[in-house]
Amino acid sequence: MNDLKFFDEQHKLLTIEQGVPQKLRKYAIAEAKAYHIKVGKSGYMLFQQIPGGVWNIWISHYVFNKRTTIYCEGSVSGVEFHNIIEGYALYKNNNDEWQHFNAGDHNILYNPKIKSVAKFDTTPLVTFDVHLTTPTFKDLIADQPSFRNWMHYFSAGINAKLFKHAASKNLPVQGMITEIIEKCNRSLFDGNGNKELLSKFLSSVLHNEGVKCDYSYSFEDVKRLIKAKEFLTQSVNERIPLANLHVDSMMGHKKFTEGFKLLFGTVPSTFVLKERIKVCKSLMVDQRHLTNDDYAMIMNFNTGSHFARTFKMIEGCTPKEYRKKHKLDNKDTV
Repeated sequence: MNDLKFFDEQHKLLTIEQGVPQKLRKYAIAEAKAYHIKVGKSGYMLFQQIPGGVWNIWISHYVFNKRTTIYCEGSVSGVEFHNIIEGYALYKNNNDEWQHFNAGDHNILYNPKIKSVAKFDTTPLVTFDVHLTTPTFKDLIADQPSFRNWMHYFSAGINAKLFKHAASKNLPVQGMITEIIEKCNRSLFDGNGNKELLSKFLSSVLHNEGVKCDYSYSFEDVKRLIKAKEFLTQSVNERIPLANLHVDSMMGHKKFTEGFKLLFGTVPSTFVLKERIKVCKSLMVDQRHLTNDDYAMIMNFNTGSHFARTFKMIEGCTPKEYRKKHKLDNKDTV
């Protein structure tokens, strides 16, 4: 933050203060390092840093009660992956053209020199940024050669939207961003412990391609889909009214089902069956005396035969063949 200066519409230097103002407490992230700027009577800008080893994550909120213009000057060292989570803004840096930034847009910046103008409306803008040092990015290039493709952009000094498709057409990218943000909100994020998740996210951003889909999904939609998946996982041994699941997610049935499949690789009904079989496989290890009828009763299959058919459909073999293959057989088991 020390390398950036912000100015209001009259080009008056704005003061950066630590902490979360009372009016923005609902956006506060536990254990984050917070900074804010009060823009006269127009509103606030809130920047929250979640440090995590070589990763630095920033979640920022721009909240104004009228149309507001903010000027910024300075520089950022290293590489920044910038993502719009909610809201809308017009943005122009140096001699670049004006850019429309909407929810789902993202770009990458490398050692950018900032002399920008941003225009906001009264809809809160929320951004998610991952900052990496230059040495860390070079390590990524060694681990993922495809990152070298970006070096010619950096050499040319290009800092613009490098992706053809917004994340609203790439649910896996949105899903990972949402997972990281939720972990930050719950104080569960650790940059060292979540290296795999962040590497996967950066790789997905790098290879971002639009998904052929009839619907666009907001980050709120993605959060509801993730919540639906968590509900199914927690209720896997119960009779779940799948037909009404989309109603709780505030989506139509087709949009919900298609989004669930794009995000998790399968439709809800098949997801539930796979989760039930996963539990049954664990039980086969821990409680070898159980029969097919027992599994049916425990995991809410109609009958033992129904369980056996479902098991074969998902695992490619019968329960008996699976137990034999993994030496889990029990003489008393059917």
